[in-house]
Amino acid sequence: FLHDQQNPDHLIPGHEMDVSLCPDFNGKVRVFHSATASFYAPSDICGVNGMLRCVIHSASTWCK
Repeated sequence: FLHDQQNPDHLIPGHEMDVSLCPDFNGKVRVFHSATASFYAPSDICGVNGMLRCVIHSASTWCK
C-alpha cells in the first residue's frame, strides 16, 4: 500500500513486488485496538446538525 502511494507511476504494483526488494524496517510498530472517527452526515440528523462520532473497535482474536 505505501509503495503504491509513494510510487503511483511504478510499473510493478506493490502487491506483486518481491518482498526481498522492499527496504528493511527496524522501527517500532504501535497497534491501536480502537479509533474514533468524526464526520458530517447531512442526511442523518440524529447527531448535532448531522455531526456524528463513531468509535471503531477491533479485537486481536478476530485475526485468528
